[in-house]
Amino acid sequence: MKIAGIQPLLLITGMAMAIPVMANSNLVDSPLYKTVSDTTRDYIARAAAGDHLALEGGHMALDGHVMPYMYFQAHEILFLDRLGKLRHRTVWATDAVSRVDHWQDAFIKDGLPKDAVMAAPGELVGGRHSQIGYEFILPALPESQTGWERFFTLKPMDMSVPGWPETTIYVDGIARAALQRKHFYWALDKLGDSTRPQRITLKSFGVFDQPRGYREVAVVERDPLADDVYWKLRVLIEASTILNDDSVPGRQIRALIDKAIAAVNLEVPHTPVYRQQLQAANQLLAEGFTALAKLPQNNERLRVMLHGHLDSAWRWTLDHTDDKLLRLALNNLYLMDRFPEYRYIFTTPFHYERIQALYPDVFERIKTKINAGQWIANGSTYVETDLNLPGGESVVRQFLYGLDYYRNTLGVKDNALFLPDTFGYPQYFPQIAQDFGLDSLVAMRANTPEIDSTLYRWRGLDGSELLVNSLSTPAWEYPYEEVIHGRSYDEGHWITTYNAPDAGPRRLAGTWAQFKNKAETDQQLLLVGWGDGGAGGTEDHVELIRRVTDLPGFPRVQWTNMYDYLEQQNRQREQFPLFDGRILARPWIQRTFMQASGIKQANRRAEQRLQEAEALASYASLSGFEYPQSEFKQIWKSLLLQHFHDIVTGMAVPEVLERAARDLADIEQRAAIIRDQALAHILREADLADAGLVVYNPAATVASGVVNLGKVDLAGVRLLDASGNVLAHERDAVGNLWVDLPDLAPQTFTHLRWGDKPEVSASSGELSVRKGVLENALVRVTFNQNGQISSYFDKVEQRELVPVGKVWNQFMRIPHQTGVAEPFSARAKIDQEFTGHLRAGMRLNWRKGKSRVVQQVWLAAHSRQLQFDTHIDWQEDHRLAVEFPLNINSREAHYGMPFGFASLSRGDYDRHAAVVSPIAVHEWADVSEGGYGVALLDRTRYAYNLKSGGLRLNLAWGQHKHEYQEMHHLHWSESGSGDAGGMQMSYALLPHQGDLLRGGVIEKAKTFNHSLLVAANAAGRGLGRGLPAPMIKDLPANVAFPSIKRTEAGDAIALRLYETGNQRTRWSPPAGARSATLAETPSVENPALFTPFEIKTLIVND
Repeated sequence: MKIAGIQPLLLITGMAMAIPVMANSNLVDSPLYKTVSDTTRDYIARAAAGDHLALEGGHMALDGHVMPYMYFQAHEILFLDRLGKLRHRTVWATDAVSRVDHWQDAFIKDGLPKDAVMAAPGELVGGRHSQIGYEFILPALPESQTGWERFFTLKPMDMSVPGWPETTIYVDGIARAALQRKHFYWALDKLGDSTRPQRITLKSFGVFDQPRGYREVAVVERDPLADDVYWKLRVLIEASTILNDDSVPGRQIRALIDKAIAAVNLEVPHTPVYRQQLQAANQLLAEGFTALAKLPQNNERLRVMLHGHLDSAWRWTLDHTDDKLLRLALNNLYLMDRFPEYRYIFTTPFHYERIQALYPDVFERIKTKINAGQWIANGSTYVETDLNLPGGESVVRQFLYGLDYYRNTLGVKDNALFLPDTFGYPQYFPQIAQDFGLDSLVAMRANTPEIDSTLYRWRGLDGSELLVNSLSTPAWEYPYEEVIHGRSYDEGHWITTYNAPDAGPRRLAGTWAQFKNKAETDQQLLLVGWGDGGAGGTEDHVELIRRVTDLPGFPRVQWTNMYDYLEQQNRQREQFPLFDGRILARPWIQRTFMQASGIKQANRRAEQRLQEAEALASYASLSGFEYPQSEFKQIWKSLLLQHFHDIVTGMAVPEVLERAARDLADIEQRAAIIRDQALAHILREADLADAGLVVYNPAATVASGVVNLGKVDLAGVRLLDASGNVLAHERDAVGNLWVDLPDLAPQTFTHLRWGDKPEVSASSGELSVRKGVLENALVRVTFNQNGQISSYFDKVEQRELVPVGKVWNQFMRIPHQTGVAEPFSARAKIDQEFTGHLRAGMRLNWRKGKSRVVQQVWLAAHSRQLQFDTHIDWQEDHRLAVEFPLNINSREAHYGMPFGFASLSRGDYDRHAAVVSPIAVHEWADVSEGGYGVALLDRTRYAYNLKSGGLRLNLAWGQHKHEYQEMHHLHWSESGSGDAGGMQMSYALLPHQGDLLRGGVIEKAKTFNHSLLVAANAAGRGLGRGLPAPMIKDLPANVAFPSIKRTEAGDAIALRLYETGNQRTRWSPPAGARSATLAETPSVENPALFTPFEIKTLIVND
């Protein structure tokens, strides 16, 4: 298989991938890289069929070292294997240790109990998430006779990921080191005093369900000569598998390898002859590397950092992550001390806060290394957040609290936006990042197929731009993706990584080959290390980097930090192409929009309660209420943690999702307590003379029409608005009070008074339900026997909206294997019809096998909007969706997102349609022609298909487990899947005149998603302050007002607004209001002018 249009070929994967002669290279030999023989390809396939973990650095790796040995010649593999083992001589080893199969932290200080079993360290024990304690005494050791450096070594029985025992190494009760991926050796003098006995306690943790043990527990001495020869040959041999034998560097490297191997007789180790031969080989290789460095060099540069991406929770829990943080820190601090050039980047202030709280001494060492430039604390956001699902204010707070911690606790002034593993990037995001002073984004999942570029300028909704640097390093599984997993890729460059397992020549060549901007720049980023469970770099990584730095035929390798690297790329940013869509790398990410409905719904509630609490506490603070600034920050941080990209998306394992549900409920409760306290303070200070209901609109837009005020006691028979007008109201069957409410501006109060005289509510006249037909003055909706809408007739427009031969509210089953939607029907039981003077509706009840869907469908007087209050009990494996086919004459749809909306072609002819169908949507989607349209509103469902010929909304993911190997043995439950609490939801169909703006789609979607706050008040003396005056008056219809808070400094109030309609708008801001950035620093922006989709922060004094 070839990538079209590029030759010659290099096998970076199990498929042939093209690598040209490098741009700007002074090398004259062409082609530079060789093809790979069918014999090698066949070997990879056969090895993969037997044990693909062996190929992925598992137990067939040479002494645990990662290398693409399947491309090496047999005698080269044998030589490296034998020489690698001769690098070390054993000084001391143990074959018996104490073991306790259930770890307790008391073991650190007190040691293992006396009843611990004695066992061989290689005995395989434990399982998923098990923590096991080991202990032994490291005796006093005699002085070295060789003068070689001594190392403590700990090697797993199984080098593959499933059998890997992450291990914290305690020496006399102090955490000194950690066994992380492929890092087996620690200088003995760094662990403690080897002249006396020391108690070594091991805390072993396994992520997976595979038992584990240690093949070697020893102290060794390292032969520096053998070590240097090993690493030089390791690099040269790999280079020779890539470089064409007829090229100048290829010929010189091949000859150098042959001479060096022939110079050393490994059959006579530890003899004077062997030492002389090693010295000769080392001299030969040193001279050879000097000669190679004199060959014409490439201009291309790979700027390298070590990186150990750590998922805050994924296939492990947050509690496990606390341990991972200690191991990660110990590992990388050790390597920084050992290698002065070592540069390691680590994100996430939440993680730093945990280190600061749990391991203060380690935290201080990290700060020292930050100041020295070795530990690079960058990233900008509080956690590596998802961006498709959280609300806009949550994303703002990720930066506000994240950057604050970097700056004021870690002392990091120059930050970079680094979100390596986030599942997609919507178009609202550039404006937020830019307003916080960031101009670039580095990410793995930014290499979207919709733009054929690795670096590009990404333009957001409002015109703000970020320079996006996606990563082009071949991923760990990439070399074997085809032969192991049966997945064939025409464009293998989508399979990239933020954690390259090695920095060998093949990885360098692949990184540069897949880099698409060679004409604009001669450098690209290379991130090397082990993740997603932390770890970071190893000795192997540094040894490789030291020896590939100036290797001819390959990009040059130079250490960097993120900020400096991006500064250099930004110098030519105008040369890079422009992309103005949302970024989604691959279709599988769409599952993150659809699964774990309960987590998503709980998150939306928590976000709303917290913003309600801040707004009401801000109002209350104007009359003496103590604004709980510190508590708000703590609650926000707790919420932001749930937005980590594997939690809110439901990608984590059951234990994580069950805790997330509990934590989100706690966050909602804490916020609700503050909100209710603030509202009670406001009512006391108001001292209203008349009894009634105080109503607050926390939505970002005007609320009006038929609304639910909840279960409030009727203290009178009439309800009057502030002007004395009688408001129509009625009770429903469960006691909720429904009211026809006049316009209530966003973030404002109104008082509805009770009246004593009876008032007969006028009937809506045409509001009715009969024999499956719902009708009011505007529309008539007809349901068939299957509960589907066979006709939706607009009486004013005299227009039938349901296409001929189609139905609305059509349920679709979508198998996960095919993704092809299949309509299905079941006879619906239609009952519980009701008609009032404000609402009319019915209940629809379906059963399909073990599954059930129940809907209360209702229509309000004088409204085209039809609402479906839905309960889903979906027991099938496949997805459930609902569809509304349209005959609207428009080639594009529009859909909501935080701080704006975007458009999408409705056609399915785009070759990249798979990555936009379904698409992540916030609250609404709309299809409109010149004078008419139809919108679909929803509460906490995110996945819309806008390319199916209509509007399709995903309702349920189904009983479908993650494809993680350990999940096969776990019970699948509603709580463990994250669905618990998410099966009660609502959506609404909104036909409208005009386009989406004239039809009020955004306004109605906001109020549909945010209930009014209602509190009853008794009659007072009327001597109080009254209800607070609005923070903003006369807000333009196209400006949303989602949040109010006190500034972080506490000395003023911050108002967050944004323009919703892509319209330049002038208005009259509050007197004295001044513009600020999202970081609440002064801004030069005009407070009286909104540019299209602008997010505006106004600061007003008390």
